[in-house]
Parts: sequence; C-alpha cells; structure tokens
Amino acid sequence: KQLRHSWKLDNPWRIAGAAAIACILIAGIAFGPVVRSVAMSRARARGVELDIGGVRPGWFSVQLRDTAVQLIDAPGLQVKLDNIAVSLTPWLSLREIELHGGEILLAGAAESIVEQVQQWRAARRGNSEPAASGRARLALRGDGLSLRWSGAEAGAADQVVSGIYFERDEAQRAGFEQAKFQLAAGALEIAQADAEFVSTPDG
Repeated sequence: KQLRHSWKLDNPWRIAGAAAIACILIAGIAFGPVVRSVAMSRARARGVELDIGGVRPGWFSVQLRDTAVQLIDAPGLQVKLDNIAVSLTPWLSLREIELHGGEILLAGAAESIVEQVQQWRAARRGNSEPAASGRARLALRGDGLSLRWSGAEAGAADQVVSGIYFERDEAQRAGFEQAKFQLAAGALEIAQADAEFVSTPDG
C-alpha cells in the first residue's frame, strides 16, 4: 500500500517530466526552421539573399553551417561560408559574429563588380538604420577564407587569395597568407600580408 501510494504521489512529477522532455524536443525540432526563417527574412529586408544549410543552437549562440550569401541584383559577388558563429547577449541582442572557412567568389571585370556593389548600396541607403551614438560596434571576425576572381580580364586565369582573416573589434586588422595574380601585364605573388586600421570619427 505504501509503495502504491508513493507511485500516486510521483505520478504528477513523471507526467510533468515527460511533458518537459516533449517540449524540449519540439523546441529543438522547431529551432532550426525558425532561426533560418528569421535570418533569411531580415537579410532580404537588407538586400541580401541567404541560403542556410544547417542551424545548431548553443549557449547564448547560434551556428549557421554551409551558408550562401548573395547581394540582390549584384551577381558578380557571392560568398559561401562554412560556419557562422553568432554570439548573443543575455538580452538576445547580437554581441559578436565569427566567420570560419569559406570562399568569396567574384565574376567579371573590376569596373562591373564595383558598379554592382555601388548600385546595391545606393538602392538601400535610404533604408539603412542610422548608427546610434555611443552604441558599441558589433564585433566581427573571420578566418580561413579565400577569394577566387574569374573574368578579371578576357582569357585570364582565376585570381586567387587564400588564408584571408580580419578582425573588427577593439583592434581592426586584416590580412592574408598568399595571393596569386596572373594578368596580361604580368604575374604577381604576395605572401603574408597584414594591415592594421585606425578608427576615425567617421568610423
């Protein structure tokens, strides 16, 4: 009788536990599609198409895997990223974004690519949010990136830059491990380039 009575007392807790596990499973299943939908919607509102291969939750963080980034109406510039790690504050605002691995693809002459990007920026300049004074700039880091540029000149080989890295936080720097350019004027190879930038009142 005592055991039977104990089972009756424990039964509500067992039900609550099972319900909690079910809620966690449902939330885990729904997490990926919800994050993917929100990210794609917000990106599109800023003139960017996102194609996210996978989503993985973390502790105050989200990881996006196999993500393709395409500026709307700018086909000469595409970005494919292996991993995007987004860190959040306890209030779920963005704290830091890290890009790990991926490739930047440029297609066409330099003038054409620059014109596409300028037109893209001009079309959305009126919709951009003004930077609030005193608000901390979003930390942004990237490593393990490469750049491949096709069609820089007619008949020219692809121009390749590998080992690209950058940081925009308290320190601002960028660099790459190796770059190979082969154009009609000649060939150029550069290794281990690094640059640091100083903030100005204009940013």
